Amino acid sequence: MDYISRLTNEELCVLCDLIPLKHFRDCFKMAPKNFNKLSKFRPEKVPLAEIKRIVVNRGNDPFISDLLNSSVQALLNILNKQISLFADAGEDIHTALIHALPKSDFHEHLDLYFRLSGDAYSPEYAALVQSAIVEIEAREKLADAAEAEATRNGDSSAELEYLRGEIAKIQKKLTQEGEACEKLRAQCAAVQKQYEESEQKLADFQRLASYADTSTEIPVDDDLPFTSLCRVGIPSGNSLELYRMADIVDGSIQTQKQNGFPQRDILYTKDRSKQENYIGIWAWRTEPNYNPDRLDYIVSAFLPSHAPIQIIVVPNCQTMEDLKEYLCQGIAHIPDGERALYAVSADSEYIGLLCRKSDIVEENGTAKLKSSVTKLPLYKFCEQEIVKVRDWSFFCRIHLGMPSKLLPIRDPLETVKELILRRSPIAKLKERGTIREAREFRAFLQELPATDLYQEIAASCGCSLEEAKSYADKFVQCAETYLQGTDVESRLLCAAVECSPELIERCRSLNEEKWRQEHEKQLAQAQEDLAQITLKAQQQRKQCDLLVMEQQQLEKRRDALAAEIDQQQQLAADVEEQVAARIAAAREKAAEFICEMAFHGSAAAAPNVPAAQDQFMPGKKLDADSSEHHEDWDAICTLQDGLEEAGVIEGRTSMLAAFLYVAYVLRTPLLLAGPNGRGIADALSAALFGRTASILRCEGAYDPDATEQCMNDEGRVIVLLDPINTGWISHIPDFTAQKDKLILAVHPFAEDLLIEPKGLYNYVVPVLTELFVDQPASGKYVGGCFGADFRGYDRTKPQKKLHLAKKLPMPAMLRNQLQQMLADMKALLGRDEPDYDVLFGALPYAYVTGKADAILEGTEDEGGLSKDTQALIRAFLGETQ
Repeated sequence: MDYISRLTNEELCVLCDLIPLKHFRDCFKMAPKNFNKLSKFRPEKVPLAEIKRIVVNRGNDPFISDLLNSSVQALLNILNKQISLFADAGEDIHTALIHALPKSDFHEHLDLYFRLSGDAYSPEYAALVQSAIVEIEAREKLADAAEAEATRNGDSSAELEYLRGEIAKIQKKLTQEGEACEKLRAQCAAVQKQYEESEQKLADFQRLASYADTSTEIPVDDDLPFTSLCRVGIPSGNSLELYRMADIVDGSIQTQKQNGFPQRDILYTKDRSKQENYIGIWAWRTEPNYNPDRLDYIVSAFLPSHAPIQIIVVPNCQTMEDLKEYLCQGIAHIPDGERALYAVSADSEYIGLLCRKSDIVEENGTAKLKSSVTKLPLYKFCEQEIVKVRDWSFFCRIHLGMPSKLLPIRDPLETVKELILRRSPIAKLKERGTIREAREFRAFLQELPATDLYQEIAASCGCSLEEAKSYADKFVQCAETYLQGTDVESRLLCAAVECSPELIERCRSLNEEKWRQEHEKQLAQAQEDLAQITLKAQQQRKQCDLLVMEQQQLEKRRDALAAEIDQQQQLAADVEEQVAARIAAAREKAAEFICEMAFHGSAAAAPNVPAAQDQFMPGKKLDADSSEHHEDWDAICTLQDGLEEAGVIEGRTSMLAAFLYVAYVLRTPLLLAGPNGRGIADALSAALFGRTASILRCEGAYDPDATEQCMNDEGRVIVLLDPINTGWISHIPDFTAQKDKLILAVHPFAEDLLIEPKGLYNYVVPVLTELFVDQPASGKYVGGCFGADFRGYDRTKPQKKLHLAKKLPMPAMLRNQLQQMLADMKALLGRDEPDYDVLFGALPYAYVTGKADAILEGTEDEGGLSKDTQALIRAFLGETQ
């Protein structure tokens, strides 16, 4: 319920004082995404003064208003519970309210309570209650003071009794005024009920009026004075023939030839948009033809705002329910015009449903109502209002007027369920739980019945809803009587047993004997189990003694090993110093050795050239249901779940998911260097398209057939495995030029890129996967797909510079790509942090080009990075340098 819209800013401040501000902070922690739109603080560190400012100034925000409304409802529930306790003790509702309010959170703000209660209390009643509470409190203070004075002096009992009598009189008066107020409220409720009934009748009439086929005059055009009902015929030269079926006079269809109308049975139109046999209304005129051997020319114009109503009487159909079922399942009567009145015969009249061409869909020669049609206007008409023209029947007037009622086509509960499912995509539901829970909840909603028990009873028993309710109530009453043992048979049997002690003892012995017979096997099994447990306990005691002895021996051995470990650690420290010295000397010749091995490996691998079908593997569709994306965050959330299955650290899935999603939108090729690159590519393809990525193995010499097969594949995400091989690296520009697919080059070892040409990064953006993963990929990826109503984000203006860019010059093409990608990524995440510039921009490029020292110097000079990112960079470079 909306309580906040009734309050002013001053009253909101008072309400904030009644609700603990810690409660707001806890709620902000549970919904950080909504809170980040309101404040720059983090939810766990927001000051109390900032909380109050946000609540008061942003009360119109849906998130804050929902939070305030739920808190107010909690306060009102507490007070209502106190009122119920007083009422259960025997007080009337008015006295209970007067006793409960002074002890509630609203005791100093009674006017705020009545303001929040809305129409539950009239202003006069609220003022009366407030004055009564003030008067009672004043009288109680006087009584307490008088009683204390009487206790001290011992001679004021008469005055005390007098005051108590006055309080009783006031309470009696309040009770009488409360009864009078209750009568006024009853009268007000009756008037309110009449008003609501009138409002309902008005709403029903307005709803009918919205479906009314109102009468509008056909415009009289001196240029086109004649109006006729025509059927579209075959082409004739540059025109279409129109077969004149009847004339329209004052909004009515006239089948007889009208005086003053030219005697022409076939008209012509230049408009060729209508199909053959289409029936509509055209305005027309004749123009003289100066060739005496030919007929006059015809000039016509179609009138789209005036459509004839074709009447189709459905055979073998007796009721409106039968007609509704025919229309929903499909009927072999397709209207020839824009509107049709599907009707059934009922005694001396007809009842029909008005359908427009836009309400139906044609399938295999049948007309079927669209699933979006929930109700249709119902009209009643007689035989005299039907005009028959050849094989067609029409309503005698162009417009039907006000319908008799609106006939529901689909159950309202089915419509509500469909709307709820449409507003509850899996990507939204899983914000409150796991993706499995979201799918189970959607399945639960889909299985909810649209009809209640009373409707099923009425349909099965062929009775009314009232009779069905009485049958159900009677069944429940009989069940309660039987289950509680209060039926006649149970009472007679109990009375007979209680009157005879011998019979009671006999029943007990019989029950015991019968129970032992029925559970003979269970008793024997229990005895056997007890014997086995006893034997097992004895064995375990012996085993425990042996384990204690073994533990003592192991402790002695542990002490000896600890002493030996200390000696080995000292030896390891000495060896480490010597190894470090040798590694420093070997680094100078490492580049030369790696180059020789690379060329040697390429030459050795050249003879093994796999076939094209072995080099390319298309992606596989996932078996699980895919969630439908309606906005960017739906896709990013699904991708986050997939990246967790690909081994990505949970705390870094959001930034990597946003970066990969932007790369797909911009079709920016990436080079995933390090562990789990293929798993990350499969997670991206599965989250966006419900299938794994297509794989092209870049082995041996370059194969154009495999490349063509890859480019023609339906997969939108292509993985190039080991593309830096000698025969393939020069073709990377050809792959990255494809703009309808996202190219992901994957190499398992980032160190190998140190010897590759720097120009490679004009075509692919390097990503170091080792910064984000901490475990192997599971392969259980989450599927997704883009919905029909999906709308992507608007591109952001590229950021002007990258963090640490002064320390690390890079190619202009790579820098421009990174500036655009990082700007879009930060806009999607709603955070502008320099950590993203380093983890996705400066650090990968510095590492693959051998300039990692510039990153360490830059972090010390410029700063601005979080402690976690600084620690991650030091750990990564410390392990690889």
